[in-house]
Amino acid sequence: MRAWCACAALLAACGGDPEPAASPSPAPDSVAPDSVEVSCPTGQVVPEREARLRALLAETEAAPLLAGAAGAEVVWCFGATRPAVVMADRWLLLDAADDDAAVAARVGHLMHHVVHGSPLALVEGADDCDAAVDRALRREASAYALELRLRWALDAPPSPFEFEPTYRTDRDESAIHRYLATHPEGAPGLDALAQGYRAVCER
Repeated sequence: MRAWCACAALLAACGGDPEPAASPSPAPDSVAPDSVEVSCPTGQVVPEREARLRALLAETEAAPLLAGAAGAEVVWCFGATRPAVVMADRWLLLDAADDDAAVAARVGHLMHHVVHGSPLALVEGADDCDAAVDRALRREASAYALELRLRWALDAPPSPFEFEPTYRTDRDESAIHRYLATHPEGAPGLDALAQGYRAVCER
């Protein structure tokens, strides 16, 4: 899996939407010992932790996103995935090593893509790749802004994102968009989003 595939919808572009493994083998110590095996592409469902995270998000601005995704049959998979991603608008691949507040904030980011649509859809088959990539990055910027607000609301540790201090000060999503556009090959905590979206558009 190429590095840029770890952005929130480009997994599907890296070889299509794989079928989940029949008997997933999570990384050692990546999930709680009493977790329940289901058909996750990687990792396992941990019902108790999912319920805990849902309870955290129910008290935040992400609550409508959880409600909006209720019919999407989204599966929460905990394993060794960094950064956490959404695959095929169905599987949330979450990093079990992160604390609850950080994971919950990331779930809000990923649910933004599930409910509002994948940025990938904005670039596939587009005639004007510059405009399409720009639209995709604006959607990503909105999702990252939400993730940061959730982190702050839930008292999560500081994120690895270099744009966090600027956004905390001015709450301007366009600053995140500019950062993503000027770091096409990635940055701390970020995969090569712009580069990946452009590759999908131009293929």
